[in-house]
Amino acid sequence: MKKVWVPIVALVISQTKPVYSIEYEKLEPAIKYPGKGWLIQSGNDHGLHFHAYLQSKALMVTSDAIYYHGEELVEGADDPKGYIRWYFRTVCAVPDTPTSEQLGIYFNKGDPKTETFIPFKPNEVSNIVRGWYALWWAVCKNELRNFE
Repeated sequence: MKKVWVPIVALVISQTKPVYSIEYEKLEPAIKYPGKGWLIQSGNDHGLHFHAYLQSKALMVTSDAIYYHGEELVEGADDPKGYIRWYFRTVCAVPDTPTSEQLGIYFNKGDPKTETFIPFKPNEVSNIVRGWYALWWAVCKNELRNFE
């Protein structure tokens, strides 16, 4: 009986994959979406028809929050030569402490010194923040949602 179990245990051990762990304060390898990226939103803003694509995201876990860093491409649907590339850092989850970070999204056009923060408050949607909310939802929840 022992002769039968030893080869089976050895086979099971040899077939298992190594365990992957996440390190605190370290940016994980980025997920890059093919082509222009994952189409997360399209619409019309101030008379301009646009498409917004999530191009990449990378997870980072810290003691105060779970973040994703990445890039979004927003381009004109009528003229794809006109575009804006946004660099973002979403705050997707936080511990329940008085000093914890607020859910939301930091973004800039390539200069981290000009970073802006928009808190995520899904019950207070305005035309100004709905695109950022759609990006936050796609990045943090991995789902599409339209905030109208």
